[in-house]
Amino acid sequence: MRPSSAIALVAAILALTGCAAAAEGAQPPTPTPSTSTSTSTSTSTSGQGPTLPNLEQFTPPPEGLIDEDTGEAVTVQPVPEWNQASRSSAIAAAEQAMTAFARPSLDYDTWWAELVPLLTQQATADYAYVDPGNIPASRVTGSGELVEETSAYVANVEVPTDAGTYTLVLSRANAAAPWLASRFTPPTAP
Repeated sequence: MRPSSAIALVAAILALTGCAAAAEGAQPPTPTPSTSTSTSTSTSTSGQGPTLPNLEQFTPPPEGLIDEDTGEAVTVQPVPEWNQASRSSAIAAAEQAMTAFARPSLDYDTWWAELVPLLTQQATADYAYVDPGNIPASRVTGSGELVEETSAYVANVEVPTDAGTYTLVLSRANAAAPWLASRFTPPTAP
């Protein structure tokens, strides 16, 4: 018998054996997951082969909503909306941020230490190398005014200074998060 004929014969026998087992209702053995040396598998007394590992020893998944991509529990945050409290806190945050920003007489370390808690992460990167001595405004001269509230997550607030009116863009992550400054836009030249 030729080697290729022998291979074909073995393949045919295996195929027929699988068909016969399926016809008799026999189930092929199910693969078992590989486990670390710390998990134990028990052998079945029915002669069907090993059973699955004891799953009680594994940590159960967290309860609640689960992010499908990361598998982490999702904490639901309150959705912001525009109301009088949101408007007032946006204006107050803009005035506070502008007051901290408009201090050209301060040394950099003091200026930055007082400004950075009021900034978004992106603004922290954007303004890290600003020299406070180059800021034309030195003080806030009036109350801020909310000029755009398209999204309850973002606010544009105009704040008057001794160098003209700055427009600040603020944002918040959710209704419970504070407003943080992301952009200080100086007055436009006349």
